[in-house]
Amino acid sequence: MSPRGLICLVALLGLSCTAATPVVQDPPDLSGSLSPSPSPTKARKGSAPTARFVVYSTGDQIVVYDAKKDVERVVARAQSGGLTLPRWMDAKTVSFVQEDADSAAAAVTRLDLQSRAVTQLFDVAGGIRAYGWSPDHGTVAYITMDSRGFPYLQYYSLLTQAKTSAGSLALALGREVTPDDDVRIDWSEDGTMVLVVYTPADGEQGERVPSPQSQLQVRDAGGGLVFGARHTDQPTHAVWSSNQKRVYFRTDQGARAWVAATGAIEGVPGGTRWFNPSIRGRRMAYDTGQDDPAARIRVLNLRAGSTETVGGSGRFHPLFASDRAVWAQVLERCVGSCLYPTVPTNQVVRINLRNDREATLALQRLQGADVLYR
Repeated sequence: MSPRGLICLVALLGLSCTAATPVVQDPPDLSGSLSPSPSPTKARKGSAPTARFVVYSTGDQIVVYDAKKDVERVVARAQSGGLTLPRWMDAKTVSFVQEDADSAAAAVTRLDLQSRAVTQLFDVAGGIRAYGWSPDHGTVAYITMDSRGFPYLQYYSLLTQAKTSAGSLALALGREVTPDDDVRIDWSEDGTMVLVVYTPADGEQGERVPSPQSQLQVRDAGGGLVFGARHTDQPTHAVWSSNQKRVYFRTDQGARAWVAATGAIEGVPGGTRWFNPSIRGRRMAYDTGQDDPAARIRVLNLRAGSTETVGGSGRFHPLFASDRAVWAQVLERCVGSCLYPTVPTNQVVRINLRNDREATLALQRLQGADVLYR
C-alpha cells in the first residue's frame, strides 16, 4: 500500500485528501477518564472490570461510545475504501485496518484520540482478515490471504518492523458468512499464547486438515503450534477463560475446553450450542443463534453447569458490561429477500442481571466491537 494510505487531518489543517484517505473527526472527550494500561481490554487485578468505552466500525467510519455519558461519536471517516477492525491500544489510542479501494491491500493505522495524530504502522498486500495486539502492543498477530485462497497467520513486530509467517490455515474458497462462523485473534494476558479462530478456512471437500491448519488453534508468541482443534469437529466460537487457563469452544459434538497446562480436552458442564460467548469469572453469556427471530441471551455457570435466560427475545451478541449487566444487540425479523430470517438492528440494550430489566443505549453496534474496561 502506498503512502497515500496515511490519514489526512482535514479537520485540523484544512488540507485536501486523496480519495483513499479517511478524515479524522473531532474525538470524544477522554479528559480525566482513564490512564493508559498495558492491557486495556482487561481490568487490573483485584478490580471488577466495567465497560467504559467501546470502539466499532460501520465499514467506512470508526465510532467511539462513552458508556459513562451514553454518547457515541464518529472519530474517523473514509473517503474511499474501508475502515474496519478497530482495536483499543490504550485508553486514548485506537488502531484500525484501512482498506484500499482499488486492491486487496490494507494497512494497520494508529489514531490518537486526543491529539488526532495518526500513524500508518504497516501494510499487507493481501489484506487483513483479523488481527490482535500482544499485551505490550509490540506485536500484531494477523491473518492475510494469498492469491490461491489460503489464509496465512503472520506476526509483525513494531520494534524490528519484521514480518514472520506462522504458516497457512486450510483453504478458504469463499462463501456466505453464517452464524456458526467465528473470526478472531486473541492473545493471552501474559503474552505467551495466541488464540486463532478462522472458520472460513474449511479446506477442500474430503481433504484431511492437519492440526497446524485447523480453523481453531493456539500458537505461542513465536508462531509455534501449541494446540490445534480437530478440524472435522467444526470447532468455533471460542474464548479464553477469565484466568487464561482454558480455551472454551464449541464443536458439533458439544462444548469443549482446552486446558493450557496439560493440553487435555474437557467437557463443559451444561455446555450447549453457544454463539458469541463472553466470559466474566465463572459465567459465560452467549446467544442461541441470530438466525432465530426469537434468539435469547443465556448465562451459563461454567462450574455448576446451570443456565439462566436473561432479557427479551430477539437478542444476540452479548458482552459483559459489568458483574451486574450484559449488553446485547437487538434483532428484527427480515422482510423481503434475505439470507437469514433476521437482521441486526442499530439498537443495543443493557440487561440488568439482577432484575432482568432492559434499557436502550446510545450504542448502536456490538458486532466487531472492542471494549475498553476499567
